[in-house]
Amino acid sequence: MSTSDEYVEIIFETNTRSADFIADALFSVGLSGVKIVDPADASILENKALVWDYISDFALPPTNYSVYVSGFVSVESKDEKIEQVKELLSELEDVDFSDLHITTKPYSNLDWENSWKDAFQTVIIGRFAVVPYWLDPPPSIKYPILIDPSMAFGNGQHVSTRLCFDHIGRYKLKDKIVLDIGTGSGVLGIASIIAGAKRAYMYDIDPLAIKSAKHNAELNGVSTKAIIEEGDLCSNFKTVADFVFANLTADLLIRLVDSIKVKLNLFGIFICSGIIMERAEEVARVYERKGFEIKSVRGAEGWVSFLMLG
Repeated sequence: MSTSDEYVEIIFETNTRSADFIADALFSVGLSGVKIVDPADASILENKALVWDYISDFALPPTNYSVYVSGFVSVESKDEKIEQVKELLSELEDVDFSDLHITTKPYSNLDWENSWKDAFQTVIIGRFAVVPYWLDPPPSIKYPILIDPSMAFGNGQHVSTRLCFDHIGRYKLKDKIVLDIGTGSGVLGIASIIAGAKRAYMYDIDPLAIKSAKHNAELNGVSTKAIIEEGDLCSNFKTVADFVFANLTADLLIRLVDSIKVKLNLFGIFICSGIIMERAEEVARVYERKGFEIKSVRGAEGWVSFLMLG
């Protein structure tokens, strides 16, 4: 337990679209207990409208609420961590962080190592449920996935991950080979194994993500079927997959189109997400020119996910 003035909470006021990137940056610079408080999440769960079909001229109405992304850090390192986060965000091309509002909040007698858990709840998506490891899985759910959300981005709460799950739930994964590119916490690869996949190859360039994915694989008892390695996206994968998952950014997906094409089985399925609405048509054109057939498109909260045949 820290004394009353050792730790502060750094709070970033932003919007739904930017929150994900900020949370990832906070994890990357080593903040503890990173959480996102987004009013949109509560309304989505309440209405059970996790996703809806994408329409080409679809546009979300403007929102007038703020989203808060925060994490705990020592007082001594507060300024240094804020500058590190700003530097990471400045390198991103898809989102403008120029008007980012940052505040800090001191805590007295705060059990900061555990208090953040209150922000995480079970996320139910069809047959799947992403469950923080300290909670009991819902008894009615066929495929519960235990996740430690304290270690890396990708705990199932963000809409881009939920869109991937919506696609996955439509196909049988039994005895399939899965490739998860940019695995993050490993939630998609782990879910595929729990749903019957023969093996999941999971890659990420971030060593923290690899540590998280391995830890989560152990929590779910699937380590023997999960090949989790640090690597430049799919360069380490030496075979072909029946399913390829890529929850990335538009720029990365465009850059990887040729690599993904050769890593996917002849009748394989490619599921990608993490695409902001404004870049969706561009990504679609690039993949269609390479011979991919778009079979399903999902959109929510300004994000888009595709399911394609290779």
